[in-house]
Amino acid sequence: MSIDDYTKAKRLAEKAYRQDMGEGRYPFLPALDEMVRERKEHREQRVGILEIPVSLIRGTVTKGRQEAFAGNFMPLLSENSEFAQKWVSLLRYQEAEGIKEPIKVYEFLGRFYVLEGNKRVSVLKYLGNPGIPAEVIRILPRDIESEENRSYREFLRYFSCTRQYLPMLSGKGDYQRLAEMFGEGLDDQWDEKAVQSLRSTFFIFSVEYQQIGEELQFPVGDAFMLFLDVYGRDILYTDTREELRKKIRNLKTEYRVRANRKPIAFVRLPNARRSRLPLGRIIRKGTAYISFHGMKAAFIYDGDPAGSRWLNGHEEGRLYMEKKLQGRVRTMAFPGCGTQEQFDRAVETAIGEGARLIFTTSPAQMKDTLRAAVLHPEIRFLNCSVNLPHKAVRTYYGRLYEVKFLLGVLAAATSRDHRIAYVCGAPMFGTIANINAFAIGAAMIDPDVRIHLIWSCLKDRDWRGKLHEEGLSIVSGPDLIHPAKDDREYGLYSYEKDGSAFMLARPEWRWGRFYETLIRSLMAGDWNQEEGTARDQALNYWWGMSSGVIGIRLSEDLPPGTAHLIKGLKKAVTAGLIGPFEGEIPAQNARIMASSPREDSREQSMIRSVLSAGKRVISTSVYEYRSEEDLGLSPEEIVNMDWLHECVVGSIPRWDELTETAQKAVSADGILTEVRE
Repeated sequence: MSIDDYTKAKRLAEKAYRQDMGEGRYPFLPALDEMVRERKEHREQRVGILEIPVSLIRGTVTKGRQEAFAGNFMPLLSENSEFAQKWVSLLRYQEAEGIKEPIKVYEFLGRFYVLEGNKRVSVLKYLGNPGIPAEVIRILPRDIESEENRSYREFLRYFSCTRQYLPMLSGKGDYQRLAEMFGEGLDDQWDEKAVQSLRSTFFIFSVEYQQIGEELQFPVGDAFMLFLDVYGRDILYTDTREELRKKIRNLKTEYRVRANRKPIAFVRLPNARRSRLPLGRIIRKGTAYISFHGMKAAFIYDGDPAGSRWLNGHEEGRLYMEKKLQGRVRTMAFPGCGTQEQFDRAVETAIGEGARLIFTTSPAQMKDTLRAAVLHPEIRFLNCSVNLPHKAVRTYYGRLYEVKFLLGVLAAATSRDHRIAYVCGAPMFGTIANINAFAIGAAMIDPDVRIHLIWSCLKDRDWRGKLHEEGLSIVSGPDLIHPAKDDREYGLYSYEKDGSAFMLARPEWRWGRFYETLIRSLMAGDWNQEEGTARDQALNYWWGMSSGVIGIRLSEDLPPGTAHLIKGLKKAVTAGLIGPFEGEIPAQNARIMASSPREDSREQSMIRSVLSAGKRVISTSVYEYRSEEDLGLSPEEIVNMDWLHECVVGSIPRWDELTETAQKAVSADGILTEVRE
């Protein structure tokens, strides 16, 4: 070991310095005291001495040695300095004896800042050592219970059970899912074998992932979770390193999508020219070629369409599309595929019978769908969901909030006591936007209206009984009719004096038209064209009323003036002249303007949200006002809504309040308002 090693480390520092300066980032170590200026006023917690991951050491505590290191902890000072000599001595000591004396660090939001031992950290980072002994003091954010600190609270539960800092995860509910994968929970101490199993599997994965991780800029912990979702953990023990490396690289496009600040490209309209293309005009070019012998498509259901409002609509859509396309497309249906084994068997059967397009109709099926898509890249997979960013699986859904906006207007025009009930199934992505759009439409007609939010997904709760208990007569109920029941309590309806239900209007999911339009577009070659326009993004077909795949059916018994009003507003919404999410929106705890999130990194966003006392904060992002010319919430803001309009009476339910069925649905594609209990 000589000064040559220091020179190599210094070159790494200079390279990082130039890169940070060129990209507009601070080129030295971040100082905790600069980020948390009133650090001593925060509550501290002594964690003790343990080995911490070197990869999570982000900076220093004070400004004293801040500019002696580049942001990667490599040294910047001259080779002739006393600092350089001490650095080389530490390097020699590490090689001969091994650094055993703990450094002293503060942990803040899962990252470490060094109080004593900066040079030791620099040496170990240079040598590529994964861990270092440290005395850890944790700084707890003042507002630890706030929604902004949701991810950190989940981490603290995980840490209390495992005493592990890795993997660091950012997704809602990820720590709970990780625990379940290893046969544990987040309430009790883990068995030592489970801890060792987690450590070894994560180490094996991270060693291979680092070969591509740096270029992707996607956190290794989140990459680990995605890998487990697709392949399971057993192959980390059974596969060779070469096989494992190949599987990780097969997910490279998925990691790129997740690393994107805007991981989903929302396709808001079908290609009108392509979707009307006659079936006879089929492009014979590359993978766009489709034989005149016909296309085969499979629909895999996780239940029985005969007993499900939702699945029945898709099944009717499948049959409509097959009939409409006059034999050019043949379809097959696989009902009752609720387990992984049943799902995988259906996929293999469908592919064996020639299917090249597979639809799955529930967000809960995405995990199985993604695994199948990765294993069968020659097959096109689509899943009916709205906020699941996967490159290998395209998603589709409808902008139902447009119809809900019109139903809110109609409800307020019909109500006599300013009170309207809104029954919601589960807090899925997009459903909160439906609630708010309904409320905004109602408030346009009646400033004194109150929307009583009633969840049908709560344990031991009868939503119909709740309606009668509160004397609510105008109800926005389930969107679809039940296929096996004589049911009039769906759509927007009113209770008559004799207790019977009278339907005022209802949403229409025209799945047949959607599937027909999509397949015509695919036949015309749009699939590959769309792929090229959404680099490193997942594609979601998020069509609305203008596409004809979603509509509203009015009762013929509505007063003529009321019907005329709704029809006029429908034309305006369809033409894009009016929408619910424009301008200032009064929420329960804030006044919200159409806005866009700051362009921060994940870590900067987390720190910014914690330190943003007094700023207007919605969910976990800090928002700024857009210009007057660019009003209107973005698709991302609409889909991810977790706030309610001020005229809504109620709240988003907690995880522990949900039924087991609702918990599964929310886990797949829903909004978690609290850490799972």
